[in-house]
Amino acid sequence: TMAAAAGFLFFGIGSSLGSWDFWGPALGFVIAIAAACGLLFVLTVAMLTPPSANRAPLVRLYLLGAWLITTCVAIGLASLLQSGDFILPWLSGWMMLLNVSIVVSSGEREDWGPRIRRTIPRNPVLRAGAMLLYSGAAGGLLFNVGMVGLTLLVVWLWVWAFGQHTGFISMDDLKETIKVTGPMTLLVLAYTLTAVLIRRHVLRGAVKTPVVPALTAALLALATVLPMIVAFFLAPQTWYRHDDYWLLPNPLGSMINSDDATFRFNQLILGAIWSAVAALLCLPWFIQQVKRFQPLTPRPVATEQPATTAAPA
Repeated sequence: TMAAAAGFLFFGIGSSLGSWDFWGPALGFVIAIAAACGLLFVLTVAMLTPPSANRAPLVRLYLLGAWLITTCVAIGLASLLQSGDFILPWLSGWMMLLNVSIVVSSGEREDWGPRIRRTIPRNPVLRAGAMLLYSGAAGGLLFNVGMVGLTLLVVWLWVWAFGQHTGFISMDDLKETIKVTGPMTLLVLAYTLTAVLIRRHVLRGAVKTPVVPALTAALLALATVLPMIVAFFLAPQTWYRHDDYWLLPNPLGSMINSDDATFRFNQLILGAIWSAVAALLCLPWFIQQVKRFQPLTPRPVATEQPATTAAPA
């Protein structure tokens, strides 16, 4: 709010208050801020909900609804103003938000109590969809990865349909954005799945699932800082000349080396291979959760049989 007020004071509100050149961006800005405030609200409600309850549906349905609304707004404004300037910020914002959501969802439950299992659908098709919305680590990761795929699909369809028009987003701009957000998302997913593997096979379940996001953050911090420290001690005078090697495990490396196409390609390959291998190793973990996600089967109540009396002679 202070930054926006300062911007108005320094640069003015605008000279085209009667046209969509001003109200279009202003509308998009207001909707984005309203969506962020709504997200904070549903996250607060989820945090105040008892742990035994199903916390995830409100948050994930809100994310899905906000994604649909902001997608329509971004595409509508881009079509109205004949400009693709609204598409790339929308893409970057959602990719950043979904990266955080991937890390957070890894700390959700891995099994479900009777309170939640009573609401699990018995139909296999409905149960598969419900798992993406119910509180659970595997379902949360699949939901967020699916949202990333939908986001990239929408941008690809937009460029395919309108990318050749004058003033619209070009394929080069799309490639530049994906080359930054793509490796970052793949590395975040790889670190998250690696944290799951460490908890399961190294720590042997000594810590609970809510610790997995903190473990992911620790891995990200080590991968960001430790290579730089090692490089400095190995070559204090020249290590910064080879930052293309030391920044490879850093999810923000493609953003820092945005002009180095080779570095971004190498980081994309690293993230793709690492996340794919980690996903394969986590496959038994996913399958176990799918098997546990079953509706509660009521136990038959044993009824006492009335005592039979012998017939009189």
